[in-house]
Amino acid sequence: MSDDNGNRVVMITGATSGIGHATARRFAAQGSYVIACGRDSSSLEEVEQEIKSQGGKSLALAVDVTVESQLLHAFHTAINQTGRLDVLVNAAGHISNGSIENTSLQAWDAMMNVNLRSVFYLMQLAAPHLIKTGGNIVNVSSVTGLRSGSAGLLRIESRRRSTNAMCGLGAGRERSACQRSKSGRCDNRDS
Repeated sequence: MSDDNGNRVVMITGATSGIGHATARRFAAQGSYVIACGRDSSSLEEVEQEIKSQGGKSLALAVDVTVESQLLHAFHTAINQTGRLDVLVNAAGHISNGSIENTSLQAWDAMMNVNLRSVFYLMQLAAPHLIKTGGNIVNVSSVTGLRSGSAGLLRIESRRRSTNAMCGLGAGRERSACQRSKSGRCDNRDS
């Protein structure tokens, strides 16, 4: 990966709020070209305008990370627009509240599709490009998944499952694509 941040292309999911938004702003401030991804088009436009008003480069892509065709289209749009990818930040997240007794499988699946399935799919799409550029993947997970307690048991336990699974994806990725890259760096971050 280039040491010149001005040549760095960074794709960030969940870029409209929280850690994803802060990450987009930080990379833009360092001169990176930010591909901001999120579901809310109006919030994405605000993020893009915020970055551009401060002299940064940004492309906003409205995408639901649980829809494979939207992810594929967004990824190809980003690569076609920029010609490269140096960093993928998976910051989109979803949490379901409830207990074992009252949470549907649909709610469980919704959380796992955002927190795990989309992360895996984006890592697959990004790996060939990151190997070429010696780039990195940062998977943002939640400290909620590391806590225990009886209050909000399902919320905590389900988040723990997706956090542990995401860390497992990172370990597998570290042994494969990142070992072939120039930098060899892989990172999973707990927020």
